[in-house]
Amino acid sequence: MVKKKDKNPSIKELLEDLSTLEINTIIKDGMLATPSKKGNYDLILDVFNAYTYKYHMVIKEHESIKAEEPNGRLSFKRPGQDFEPFNDESADYENWGNASRPASFLELRERLLSLNRIINQDKSLWFSARNFTVLKRIASFCTYVERLNCPVKVIKKEKSFPKDFVLNEKVRLYNLPISHCEFDFEPVDEVKIKRMRDLGTETILMQTRIGLDGDVVTRIEKDFTINGGSRKFTESQAELAKSTIIKMHEKHIDISLKYWNSLVTLVKDFFTGLVKSK
Repeated sequence: MVKKKDKNPSIKELLEDLSTLEINTIIKDGMLATPSKKGNYDLILDVFNAYTYKYHMVIKEHESIKAEEPNGRLSFKRPGQDFEPFNDESADYENWGNASRPASFLELRERLLSLNRIINQDKSLWFSARNFTVLKRIASFCTYVERLNCPVKVIKKEKSFPKDFVLNEKVRLYNLPISHCEFDFEPVDEVKIKRMRDLGTETILMQTRIGLDGDVVTRIEKDFTINGGSRKFTESQAELAKSTIIKMHEKHIDISLKYWNSLVTLVKDFFTGLVKSK
């Protein structure tokens, strides 16, 4: 139960979320029907699995970078040289775990930081705009989980847990190897995590943000404007894809605006009534 003194930050975050409407149209491979209601553990697990898989695939796509076994430390190969472990003095390799696959948001963030420092060290290393944007999104969510005030009760201890870990001890989700856990989120945090699960590592083709001040910004993914989202499309196929998705996005804006207006009115009426009752 949320204590009275903790309500103000939640109300503030709710009002901030209502101040801007964002509509995203994404492209996703292998769409599957999912249960209408997933528990908190399943939500976090879906996000974590999608993020670690994307990190692995980005590393795999670049011949000049590889993850060393068994701790996952990155090695970097310059033109004409053999692979050498990346000498990253800023990285905390104790937090990298003992397996090549990250087991916690902490371990994933450490690897992303090292990857970012490799990119900054060698400007010849090229990442696609899509991959770079998704990696930034993953790093941002890891930072969010680090700040998340969500004590976790572990009900099953795994081999990957720290040696001094005590079963049923309450710990932070950020430091925890994703396993069998019990935890609850604040409503505001649950909404954000559900949004990150829906967004995942997919490509956003079109995004429109509308503010209460009337400011409207629409962003369109560059490849989509050129080839309709796939380089395999013919010119006519690309034009058809762009036309279909733009119309769908416009329809979603209309639906979202109507819902957003009713929600804002509801919250306004609630606070008006609250003030009058005092």
